[in-house]
Amino acid sequence: MAKRGSTQFVCNNCGAISSAWSGRCNQCGEWNTIEEKIDLTSAAAVNGGKQLNTQTVAGSLAKDHKRLSTNNPEVDIVLGGGFVAGSVNLLAGQPGIGKSTLLLQLAEALAKTAEVLYVSGEESAHQIGLRAQRLGTKAAKLQLATSTSADDIASRAKQTNTALILVGHVTKEGNIAGPKVLEHVVDVVLQLEGDRYGGFKVLRAVKNRYGSTNEAGIFEMADTGLQPVSNPSAALLEERQVSDGSIVLATIEGTRPLLVEVQALVNKTSYGYPKRAASGYDLSRLNLLVAMLERRTKLNLADQDIYINIVGGIRLTEPAADLAVVMAIASAAKGLQLSKNVVVFGELGLSGEIRHVPHI
Repeated sequence: MAKRGSTQFVCNNCGAISSAWSGRCNQCGEWNTIEEKIDLTSAAAVNGGKQLNTQTVAGSLAKDHKRLSTNNPEVDIVLGGGFVAGSVNLLAGQPGIGKSTLLLQLAEALAKTAEVLYVSGEESAHQIGLRAQRLGTKAAKLQLATSTSADDIASRAKQTNTALILVGHVTKEGNIAGPKVLEHVVDVVLQLEGDRYGGFKVLRAVKNRYGSTNEAGIFEMADTGLQPVSNPSAALLEERQVSDGSIVLATIEGTRPLLVEVQALVNKTSYGYPKRAASGYDLSRLNLLVAMLERRTKLNLADQDIYINIVGGIRLTEPAADLAVVMAIASAAKGLQLSKNVVVFGELGLSGEIRHVPHI
């Protein structure tokens, strides 16, 4: 990196130059006339840059990025066809969500057609071997190393045009730990979400320079690791028991429609302040919808505890879930069972109107 220009302190009254700031000029004796300036004529500033090499946009498309298929259809969909050679990928998720399990599975699959080096900074080689034995991996060509130096790992990747996959930690709020510049410098940012104790795991591309960020991969933890779910809607509704407070929502995960059961429980509060709780749904959005129901309908929910549960560990973020949530609350509050085969979706306004949503 080129050095910056040197810093000088110049008096506005007499032009005297000094190496440090002071309240009074030593030459003319005036107060508060010295200002900091950068000397752009210094050798470091003038000679620090280099001539740029230019090319046309059409010429930049001549080189095609080779993709490495992971042999996992869900992961390939999220990446846009596989890992790009020479790319830097970041995978983040809660502790115990399955990041190391998924990466070991991908490393085994890639080792069948390419050279793969698995570098661990937290686990010993013996611990990784035990995980591989538990998952039933048999990749004899998979190389293993342990190191805590990111420079040592990056130097090998740059020399061989290797796709690099990094594991990132997350904070208690669910954000990727560390400076935000980390997400800017990498090519792909993957987020593994879900309940660490069960349910589905969803892999999303938060950032992807080589593909779309609208896709999502759905997995389920088994004895042999994270396995793709071919029909998640059937699995989510398999154990459904139709009762009051239960309704089916049609939501979108990536570009795929998904049927999810939304459950609500409404019970008279035993305290002075009613409780609102939600699993898999934004609590502030729930409070807004409850306030809208009280204002626009005849439901009296001011003295009722309200609980919302999204079955299967799925987390709903799209506005189309509004209609299912309020219908489940109304059904539970009145004790009335909704139709068994009804499927709903729609965004609700503060006036109680149902608004249009995309991907109908």
